Amino acid sequence: MQGEKFHPPKGENTLEHLVGHMQQKEEKYEELDVEYRSNFDQHLFETQAALQEFIYQQQQAQLANQVAMGIIRQRQMGQPDAGAVMPPDEEEMPMGPPGMAQPMGMDGGMPNVG
Repeated sequence: MQGEKFHPPKGENTLEHLVGHMQQKEEKYEELDVEYRSNFDQHLFETQAALQEFIYQQQQAQLANQVAMGIIRQRQMGQPDAGAVMPPDEEEMPMGPPGMAQPMGMDGGMPNVG
């Protein structure tokens, strides 16, 4: 980075790029000419913003996949597509703290007596 402005490259591993620059800032920042430090700082900021955008996009993609899987599960079970996301299966949702015994008859029936 010979003092010119430089924007984070698209398509490369943004996290590795940021880690490399953080290491440069710790070890070699003082060696950089004062007039170039603002360009380095701006590039570092843009790289951090690019990483945040990447993480946000990954989270959105994961959420979209979860919604799609819920719709697929509904259709496979023969339920009409209501356009809403199904809540997780009851097996996935504990009724109380981990390790706590579940109340009897939670399936809507009477407890097995006798």
